[in-house]
Amino acid sequence: MKKKGTKILYKLLSAFYIIFLIAACDSEQDSWDIHELNKHTGISFPDTTIILSATDGGGKERDVKYEAYTWTLFSPVSVNMPSIIKHAGDPPLKDTVKYIENSMYKNKTKISKAQYAFYSNWETNGYYFYATVVHSQQGDYMVINRIRKQ
Repeated sequence: MKKKGTKILYKLLSAFYIIFLIAACDSEQDSWDIHELNKHTGISFPDTTIILSATDGGGKERDVKYEAYTWTLFSPVSVNMPSIIKHAGDPPLKDTVKYIENSMYKNKTKISKAQYAFYSNWETNGYYFYATVVHSQQGDYMVINRIRKQ
């Protein structure tokens, strides 16, 4: 009977630990607000921009010296990106929509009536930023990746 109680206690503590890790990730994701992101990225996102997800990727294999981070955003108003990199047929709209939809960890949303996609990249505040943007009738959906300049 004592072994059974120990197993139950172990499972209960494991469950609490997993809940703690999930809560810690959510609070980290929620720590960014749009005004802070404006200063950090050097972009003037409209106040109506929503952070759909934010993550440092987690995992034990990540290399923290690069300070990698990813944000998935939606703005009902077009965002002026620092650069627009377009190539004929690149990026493929359908694949780019799927990529951005899969990046929405918290607020799963389907992008409808997508019109075109493009890339943007820039440097600011000691970081490289890479964005993938889909413009739709509803607004701009984007994934912005950040890594520290080495």
